[in-house]
Amino acid sequence: LPVAPTTTVNELLAFAGPMAGLDPAALGPVVPTLVVAAAVVPDPPHPCTLRIIPAAEAGPGLDALWRHAWRTSARSDRMGVRFDGQPLPPHGVPDRGRFVSRPVLPGAVQLPPDGRPILLLADAQTMGGYPVIGHVVAADLRLAAQLRPGHEVRWRRSTLEEAHAAARALAAAIAGASCGDRVARSEA
Repeated sequence: LPVAPTTTVNELLAFAGPMAGLDPAALGPVVPTLVVAAAVVPDPPHPCTLRIIPAAEAGPGLDALWRHAWRTSARSDRMGVRFDGQPLPPHGVPDRGRFVSRPVLPGAVQLPPDGRPILLLADAQTMGGYPVIGHVVAADLRLAAQLRPGHEVRWRRSTLEEAHAAARALAAAIAGASCGDRVARSEA
């Protein structure tokens, strides 16, 4: 695989480093980039299906999540993917108005008052004030992180057993890629 070196880290330090008292030149050469095979980080299919394990507090209104197609919003970022589509009814989560903040992790799907889900990603906050209606299977987060605005997404109900099997399959793909035949490291 052809790989181009990146200067992202050095460029960031060149800008912010002096403010923090750091010398970007002290880092030395450009940090190499790791390129991983499509088997590990594929482009998401159109439409993309994300598997979700429903949360205990999700009510019967969650059925609308499975029936409708959603589109990723231009308001999405590394904190979370926002979805546009038919808003979920308020009865999707019981006692929505009395919900107390709780810890959240990447993969949690929150339901804000507008009824349009938010899938938390790598830079998500650590406490959430919206109800969590489910968790995306960890192996599918690599697809969700690649979604672009306007991408069609469908949700599919999953189980913990299926999530564990998907995690094992992904770990096997990563282990196979690290053997050198599907991973290339750039030369700095």
